This record gives sequence, structure tokens and C-alpha cells, in this order.
Amino acid sequence: MTILFGLLSAFSYGYADFVGAIASKKVRPLTVTTIAFIFGLFLALLFSIPMGASFEPNVIQIGIFAGICSAAAITFLYAALALGPISITSPLTAVLSALVPVVIDISNGQQLSELSLLALVLILVAVVLVAFVPGNDVRLPSLRATLYSVGAGFGFAGIFIFLDMAPAGSGLGVLIVMRVVGITIPLHNINRVRMENLFHKIFSSAQIDITIDDRFGNPVKPREWFLVPLHVIDQAVQHIMDGTITEVIYDTSKAELVRG
Repeated sequence: MTILFGLLSAFSYGYADFVGAIASKKVRPLTVTTIAFIFGLFLALLFSIPMGASFEPNVIQIGIFAGICSAAAITFLYAALALGPISITSPLTAVLSALVPVVIDISNGQQLSELSLLALVLILVAVVLVAFVPGNDVRLPSLRATLYSVGAGFGFAGIFIFLDMAPAGSGLGVLIVMRVVGITIPLHNINRVRMENLFHKIFSSAQIDITIDDRFGNPVKPREWFLVPLHVIDQAVQHIMDGTITEVIYDTSKAELVRG
């Protein structure tokens, strides 16, 4: 079962690398990271129903550290993949993410089995074969892409190390906390007051003109009530994450966000 889960994880990461590289060429890597974490959190919460999830203090602590590593790893990875070439930057990340935990285990006195040593050799051989590009027209990664790949490799290694510390019976608790932290880090610099004022400006034409009484009987006119379709909210979220929210305004005649 462990081998099966390992193969499924490898396939998932490989597919995520490919899709993430394409997305990172169109929008900022940080945006791709945030979207990936939101989707990952949804799946983690879904699978936690049958598999369970514990949120003891040590589980939360491990999840926080894993989340920091995860946010760095995914952001660096997508940045590296956007610069390319994928055939070199992705295997470089994979090698480091596999070697660092092994080196730490060996330094802590753990003896590797013959099967583990064989798997490690096969990983190195596979990476070399994947990264090999025949012909004279070979594009090597830039220094920036290489540094991003190295950062991603150490980040993923940190994820695996902290996940390995998860207590038995904690279920998906560490993973859920890790995803929450991974989503929070890219958004921590958002100024809530400025964002609120910006929403008032963007959706001013859709503001509901209504006056209600508060619990003391005083008339109050809410400024935060807007009548917009659900898909417009989705558009606003996308614009927030890709940093273009200040460039749009809501058009009531078209019922969509347009360049302002």
C-alpha cells in the first residue's frame, strides 16, 4: 500500500509540475501557488471525512512548519518552471527533495536498507535520463532558474521531513494545517482597509440602496451590500490573486468586471 501511495504521489506531483509550469507562464507564480493551495485544502478537508484529522498542539506546530516549507517550495518551483527548461529544473528539484531527507536520516544514524539504496540510485539515474536532451541546441537553465529549483528542492525536503514527524493517528491534521498556512502566507500583506475601500470603488454601481434600523432603532445605510452575480465574485478573487484588481471596475450593463 505504501508503494501504491508513493506512485500516486509521484504522478500527482508530476502532473502538478506540468500544469503549474503552463499556468506560471501566464500569471504570477505566487498566484498559481495560492490557487493550488486552495484546491489542495479543499481535497484535504474532503478526504479528512473518512480518514480523520487530529488538531492537537503538536500537530498544529508541525503543520505550521510544513506550511512554511510548502509555500516556499511551490512558489520557487513554479517560478523555476516558468523560466525553464522544465526538463532540467524539475528533475533538479526532485533530486534535492529526495537527497536531503536521506542525508538527514544518515546523519542521525539511520541505516539504509539495500532496497532503499537501490531506489536512491535509480532516482539519480532516472533524473539524468529525463534531463538529458540530445542534440546541439540545448538550452540550460539560467542562474535564477537554478536557484529557484534549489530553493524548491530544499522546501519539498522540509515538507517530507515535517510530515514524517506527524504523530500516529493524527490523520490529515498536519496536511490541513499545512495548506491553511500555505494560503495565509501569500496573502498576509493585504491591507484590509485599503481592500475594503477598493471594493467600494469597484462595485459602487452595484451597491444596494437600502436603509435599515439597528438594534437601537437608529437608521443605518450599509455600504458593504452589493448585488452582483456569483461569477463576478470569482473574477474579483482571480484579480486579487494576480494583482490586477486595481485595474477593473464592475459594469452593471454587462454584469462583469471590465478594465476601468
